[in-house]
Amino acid sequence: MIENIMKHAIRSLAKAVKQQRSIRLCRRAALTVVLSGLTNADLLPMESNYIADRVGGRSCQLLALYLTRKIAVSEWREHFLDLFRHVIINADSWNNKNAFSTSQFWLNKLFLTLEDYQQDIVLSGTVWLDEAYYPVINSQIDLKEDGSKYRGLSHNQICIGAATDNKNIVCFMEGVGKTSQRRSFQTFSNHIAPYSTLIHDMETAHKKLVSVLNLKNEEYLAKDLKGLKDRDNPLEPVNDLHNSLKKFPDVHSGFNRGRLQDYLNLFAFVRNPPFEPLEKLEKVVTLVFQNPKSLHYRDQFGLNEGF
Repeated sequence: MIENIMKHAIRSLAKAVKQQRSIRLCRRAALTVVLSGLTNADLLPMESNYIADRVGGRSCQLLALYLTRKIAVSEWREHFLDLFRHVIINADSWNNKNAFSTSQFWLNKLFLTLEDYQQDIVLSGTVWLDEAYYPVINSQIDLKEDGSKYRGLSHNQICIGAATDNKNIVCFMEGVGKTSQRRSFQTFSNHIAPYSTLIHDMETAHKKLVSVLNLKNEEYLAKDLKGLKDRDNPLEPVNDLHNSLKKFPDVHSGFNRGRLQDYLNLFAFVRNPPFEPLEKLEKVVTLVFQNPKSLHYRDQFGLNEGF
């Protein structure tokens, strides 16, 4: 009974979209499909091609990017809900009974959707900011002439800047080696509202941010905070953020440092509101319509390329 109601709702919305060419109505149709949890068998003949034929054009980007004949809509939904719950890809593949390459493929589709996710996030009020460093892959480590490694924050370390106002977070790559005033300003100047309070660890690279954005500067010497309990540490919000952030890429099998910013985008999306998983799934649908893209399996894995 419920499935019939869903099918009827999708048909009605698809018909309305065809008549009015409405992206808003197409989004409603897509959400009805995704959130209902219908399988491919339930969707027939309501599969992606059926809806695409009736709505046409750019407004059906969700169907073009995510819905296929071979993968059930319910499986796609569960894959992303697993990601939002920090389930590793190997476990997700096992849960959904599909190949690891399929889960990778869906993850890369989500990366495309979230590519510009952070660009409009602006932190305000009290903002905590800090940098952390992630090592480059072993094969790319640059050694001295005598074969020894460079010490400290060398170009063998990837700089990741992260900030939070306890409502939202942003996190970006800032290049390799120790950050600078120029790099820090380029990264965060559009993501921190002027006249906010900036709490940080006396990092000199933040000086331009403080000056140009007229930020109230609250800084602490890191060594003076050692030994403090978390609840007493004024940098705890950003320390907790970095602790979680450092662990996030490594739990995903096949993690590629060349796609580190994609993982940072996903991390920010998972940590930011809305927090209810199905609301996040709805947010993905909305982002697809705002930022239409496509990815084909053979493009990712180089199948049938010929000679």
